[in-house]
Amino acid sequence: MPLDLIGSQLTRDYIASYLLNPGAVRVSVEARMPVFYMQPDEANTFADYLSTVFLDDSMEGYDANFTAAEARRGQELYGQLGCAACHQLGTAGGYVGPELSTTGTRLKPGWIAAWLTTPTLYRPGTLQPDYGLSGADARALTAYLSSLGHGGQANAPAGAAR
Repeated sequence: MPLDLIGSQLTRDYIASYLLNPGAVRVSVEARMPVFYMQPDEANTFADYLSTVFLDDSMEGYDANFTAAEARRGQELYGQLGCAACHQLGTAGGYVGPELSTTGTRLKPGWIAAWLTTPTLYRPGTLQPDYGLSGADARALTAYLSSLGHGGQANAPAGAAR
């Protein structure tokens, strides 16, 4: 995976913790990050660097002051768009895309919104569908996904099987 936008994609704390204990984010991808046996201070230094150098300024200014109504609408969209066919929340969902239960602690909102709007711009050939989301719908889905991982189990989207 290219690192050119990793500072805009991942939270600094997630980068540091991942460097200390790399694991699978996408179970369907064979390539894995090697274990480097870093010390916490080394992982923090590396995370600081990646979080300040590998950025897309247009993502960094994203307004992440979401309303509860936006998050609820995003939860509805998650169900309507069939996201659970490829993504897991907790123990429900598919295995094609990454598990999303901790998305809010892992990914930055600006990245989520950019990815949802034009996924092939960031990963040509991705399996992530481009739904042609309106700005409001992309924001609502970003609000919902950004809420995941902050304080317990992810809520199942409306209409989704558990």
